[in-house]
Amino acid sequence: MRPPRFAAALASLASLAISAVSSAQLSLLLVPDTGDTSKPNLGDRICAFSPVDGSLVNANFVPKDGRMKQVNKVVQTPWNTLLMTDFDAQAIWEYGLDGLYIRTFLSTSQMTGGLTPGVGEGLQGLCIAYGKIWFVFTDSLCNGCTPAPMPGDDNAVWSIEFDGSGLTKRFATADKPELGVMRDIAPFNGGFLVSDSGNTGANYDQVEFISLNGTVQSPTWHDGNTAGSFINFPQQVTPLADGTVLVASFSSSAIQEISSTGEALRARNASLFLSFRGVHPLQNGRWLATGGTRVVSIDPVTNTSVDIVNYTVATATYNGSFRWVSPVEVPACFGDLDLSGTVDNGDIAFALLDYGVCPGCTADLDGSGDVDFGDVALILLSNGPCQ
Repeated sequence: MRPPRFAAALASLASLAISAVSSAQLSLLLVPDTGDTSKPNLGDRICAFSPVDGSLVNANFVPKDGRMKQVNKVVQTPWNTLLMTDFDAQAIWEYGLDGLYIRTFLSTSQMTGGLTPGVGEGLQGLCIAYGKIWFVFTDSLCNGCTPAPMPGDDNAVWSIEFDGSGLTKRFATADKPELGVMRDIAPFNGGFLVSDSGNTGANYDQVEFISLNGTVQSPTWHDGNTAGSFINFPQQVTPLADGTVLVASFSSSAIQEISSTGEALRARNASLFLSFRGVHPLQNGRWLATGGTRVVSIDPVTNTSVDIVNYTVATATYNGSFRWVSPVEVPACFGDLDLSGTVDNGDIAFALLDYGVCPGCTADLDGSGDVDFGDVALILLSNGPCQ
């Protein structure tokens, strides 16, 4: 028979668990890692990072499942699932917040207009705005056009309704010569900003503003060829709450900050010589930036950086390949420390890693400042699938 004091302690802990706000939201930043797929359980997965300081929360938020081939961007739907553009698989996948596959939301075989998916062609940018899903089919090849290099006729922004109907080709390079090879798309000031990595003549390395009716702003919203700009092969475009915009620039190894009206502000690369693909602000004032084998935190004031993860053969016997950054909100499950969707022995193991004095630790469930028996007991009381 349990001692009365032990029973009382369990009752107190149970009360604490029940009083936890079950509807609380957990904020995360999701980043696809499309690295070396020859390694078991590595590559073609979605990693989760903290929006506060950028620390790695879960390297397998959506684990490798044999379906994902080269996911570029993930967005959260209004019905709380994840859509992701897969360049090599030529599909938009839909997954649950538990990391499990739901369905193929769209295949490029559904898209009309002479698509010729192949090397250099596929799905990249993705966003949800103005009551629709918008995505970019990037065609960086010259499909019988002269002179090369020129974008093929398939390079375009498409839209589709939430129920999968109404698939429409909206803004295409073939119709709008001022657009080049489009990559990312982000809602901005009632229209969109699109990263544009190439075209003929001087129309390359730009960020274009496109209105909802398809008008491309002229002169170009931001021209990477002008003085003060470090944009060269732009990737992710991230508008900020204050109206400024961050752009990850692959070839110039820079994160370019742009004013709300398109003028170049500061550019940051922290002397990394890293081919940046993704960027997102952190709550601590730094920028989370991704590219190649690394995810880093950049201080925009001092232009210094800290490695968060660096998956290279030299340091991890594995070459990572990190893509674009997307914020999501997932329902927090009390006691699910490893975000597996179930409170189980894995969460106990997670707590034991931080056992001892640990103020502010995720595993300090009772807020005592220590990870101890009380926190393990709370995990045991919450055992089972998250609801």
